[in-house]
Amino acid sequence: MQIEFDEEEEKLFKDIITQYSISKDIMIYAEDVGGESFSPATEELRHAFDHLMWVFAFKLGFKQADAKYAIENLIPAYRHLYRAAYNLLDYLSIYFRDKVQDEMKSFSGETLQEIFSKYYKEIKPYFVVKAPTEISKLRSEKDIGKRNENDLNKYIEIVERFKSYYGDLLDFNLSRNSLTP
Repeated sequence: MQIEFDEEEEKLFKDIITQYSISKDIMIYAEDVGGESFSPATEELRHAFDHLMWVFAFKLGFKQADAKYAIENLIPAYRHLYRAAYNLLDYLSIYFRDKVQDEMKSFSGETLQEIFSKYYKEIKPYFVVKAPTEISKLRSEKDIGKRNENDLNKYIEIVERFKSYYGDLLDFNLSRNSLTP
């Protein structure tokens, strides 16, 4: 048996597959660094899966509904995946901010000024001023009803930068500790 999809349904499925891949990649990474799954995002994935199963039940004749039923469930499936990505990025941004703060506790201000000036010139301004401003703007403008992959990609870039700065701090701390007898 072959399932038939009209052009609009097929486009939505492609969008869903793309968004699922993005959300799933972020989820796997968040689980790896956080040590556990993040339940709000897992719940969003479950809801997306529910909508997809209802579409398949309809398309395979297990459920009777009007012709709009598939679209009416594909759109929310995408929205749940989109929301999952934002939830995960929120989690990771908080995770990295906390990790950077923990890492900074081992340094004096003088040490940072003298041998890791990047912290005051670049990292701290980004973590304390620039990124929170960008994140709050992205989050306040997020509209689950309207897809905005550009904003999602901006948020991904912010979290990637957090990750990079955290790595820089770990490298600095490791090299500093390896120099002490």
